[in-house]
Amino acid sequence: MSPFLRLYVSHALSTFGDRIWQFAVPLMLVDIFPFTLLPTAIFVFFTGLSKAVLLPLLGRLVDSTDRLRVAKIGSFVQNGGIAISMLLLYALDVLTDSRSRHPWTFGSVLLFGIFLIVGVTGDVISSVATINVEKNWVMIIVEDMCASDPTINPVELQTHLNSIMRRVDLTAKMTSPLVIGLLLTGGRSTVVRGLLAVGGWSILTAWPVYALWRGVYDTYPGLRVKPVPTLDDTPARNNLLAVLWRSWKMYSRDPVFLASLSFCFLHFTVLSDHHPLTTAFLAEENMSALALGIARAAGSVTGILATAVWPTVVETCNDDNVRAGSLALWAFWGCVTLIAVEFAFHTPIETVFMLTMIVISRLFLWQVDLFNVAIIQRFVPQNERSEITATQVATCQLLEMLMGLFGMLLSRPADFKYLVWLSAGGISASLALLLLWQRFVLPRMLRGRTGAGLTLLP
Repeated sequence: MSPFLRLYVSHALSTFGDRIWQFAVPLMLVDIFPFTLLPTAIFVFFTGLSKAVLLPLLGRLVDSTDRLRVAKIGSFVQNGGIAISMLLLYALDVLTDSRSRHPWTFGSVLLFGIFLIVGVTGDVISSVATINVEKNWVMIIVEDMCASDPTINPVELQTHLNSIMRRVDLTAKMTSPLVIGLLLTGGRSTVVRGLLAVGGWSILTAWPVYALWRGVYDTYPGLRVKPVPTLDDTPARNNLLAVLWRSWKMYSRDPVFLASLSFCFLHFTVLSDHHPLTTAFLAEENMSALALGIARAAGSVTGILATAVWPTVVETCNDDNVRAGSLALWAFWGCVTLIAVEFAFHTPIETVFMLTMIVISRLFLWQVDLFNVAIIQRFVPQNERSEITATQVATCQLLEMLMGLFGMLLSRPADFKYLVWLSAGGISASLALLLLWQRFVLPRMLRGRTGAGLTLLP
């Protein structure tokens, strides 16, 4: 098997397991606790909190740790955490009386707490493993191949690898909900089938994923070079609070801060085809797991379509990425606003309309995502790019956590409309921040060649 194929297959196995777990958990929690969205909201809140606090530190540790060791920890801890969390959900399902409107007992609270710790740990480690492979390994492979063959175009090779990795991710996002939707269709007894499928996949793929990563690691010498810690990686400066302070300070002072914060506010929403609260709400409204799986797959298809049309959109805007990204954000804001208006009138088709508009909006959201990547790459210096990106991800998680907190406060299905209106407010804030950046910051950046010294405009 070629090194590239090993890389793609390992990424596919790992990503598919992660996706089926993310989709299955809220559905199973709703089945165990059918009269409340509170357990799902708690899970979303603590997942976001853990990523917001730990990712800047863990991202720095990835840069100073042997890459195979990071891959090994990522594979076995991630998959082990998923398998254990499935066992805990099964025990919680057996212990809890789903017919009761007051299902919490000391035992169920204890089991749910352990499930939170195990599940959140696996999710955070999964994010670290993804950063390790997608951000570090790909670039080192490009450098090694170009060093051994000067005729290789590094930009073309990097674009090729990144596009294939993204295609693998979107394919997993498209197929995994369909698999879980089929497994969980047919009543309460199918929960055990879903638990066995998710847990079994994680157990069976842990070693193959690591073995494939090791094959790639042994092929390219650059991956075997141990990263050298920077001066700021000394123990005194590498504690959690110091890293967080340094990262947030650098992030808030960067010229792309407002544009980046605009992107982060897109995460202050429940209007997503994969958000656990929306999944739980639709399941509570008697939408089948199969229908939810089809909708999520359709969202992935429109996401793939967005990546295909983005170059044409930019070309139509005279190669102006900022204008193209702004238009995409306006279109996305329009989709969300229509959903908010629909929930204000509470029509019989509101759930179907919401899901349809969410799927359509992915066409514009993924274009905004590509715009965000472009401005980070062009305006942020290379020696700051990883830290800025990690802090941006942490900010996204904080806003997701805040929405999770509102979800805990508004946990009744009847209160979901308030979460929809809060989401519309978050997208409106995103649009306002981007307009401010365009009006007051971008002109100075272009005049002074701020940041990486590259312009987005012709």
